[in-house]
Amino acid sequence: MAEGGPLEEYKLAVELIRDENKLTWERFKLFFVINSALLAAIGYLKHDWPWWPLPIASLGIVMCIVWWAVSAKNAAYSEYWTQRARELEPPLKLELLSRKRWNKAREDIRYFKIPANKVILLVPLAFLVVWIVTGIACSIQLFSTWFSAACSSAAFCWSFLTLY
Repeated sequence: MAEGGPLEEYKLAVELIRDENKLTWERFKLFFVINSALLAAIGYLKHDWPWWPLPIASLGIVMCIVWWAVSAKNAAYSEYWTQRARELEPPLKLELLSRKRWNKAREDIRYFKIPANKVILLVPLAFLVVWIVTGIACSIQLFSTWFSAACSSAAFCWSFLTLY
């Protein structure tokens, strides 16, 4: 228990919830910008270097896995401190983070009700799907270009051999 009793521990838990949520959104923005920049790089570099999208897509896949893992860890920390603060509320006669209050607030929301901690985990997965599709599409394009060139070379060699 924190020095100063349950009230000080409660204040610390609420402060840690706030700080963790702030860090979560800062990290979210950072990973979102990185993934957006990688997508822009594919569009920019694809015309000059057709083989570039594949390593960029691979890097995007790695970034999404890291992003999801970091977001899941942040959500776990936030949930831990929220639970800890909820445990301290009844003896202090507080209801700031109580389930009852939370459910009442959710009833008052009339719009799309997806918790932010779920959105934070869904966005990296959406980017991951984009990166996987991009990687597959780039691989098919590179393979078809290579295959077409190989067939042209083989046809040229065959026609050369049949002349003599």
